[in-house]
Formats: sequence, C-alpha cells, structure tokens
Amino acid sequence: MNITPSSCLTFGILSAALSWLGIPGIVLGVLGRKRAAAYVDYNGFTTGQVKTGSILSMVGLIVGIVFTVYWGIVITVACVACVGIAAH
Repeated sequence: MNITPSSCLTFGILSAALSWLGIPGIVLGVLGRKRAAAYVDYNGFTTGQVKTGSILSMVGLIVGIVFTVYWGIVITVACVACVGIAAH
C-alpha cells in the first residue's frame, strides 16, 4: 500500500476547501479519513501531515454534511415558492 502523508494532507485540504459544495466535501472527507487510517494501520505510527489531513478531512466531512442539508432546504424552498407563484 503506497499511501504517503502528503496524500492524506491533500485530501484533507481539498475536503475542507470544497466542503461548502456539500457532496464533494463529504466524499473527500471520507477518502481523507480512510487514507489517514490506512497509513497509520500500515506503518504503525502517524505524522503531522497525517494528523492534519485527518482533522481537515473531519472538518470537511462535517461542514459538507451541514451544507448538503442547507442546500437541500434552499432548493426545496425555492421549488415550493416557484410552484406557489405558478399556481396564482
């Protein structure tokens, strides 16, 4: 298994940066967490980059979930408003 600490950090940064889009933040957060866990399982130790990537992945995952719910509510309200306007 060829997982480097920088790949864990990269997934964490991308997860946090794209979390406002919702689903991409969730996907990258899960991938980053899995890579960090696999690195620790395989090597038996962690590094600063792996810890930081894991933390950023968790942040991206949580924020991604929040924004997915937010965008879902916004789209639902917009659709209901459009239907209400069209009905009049």
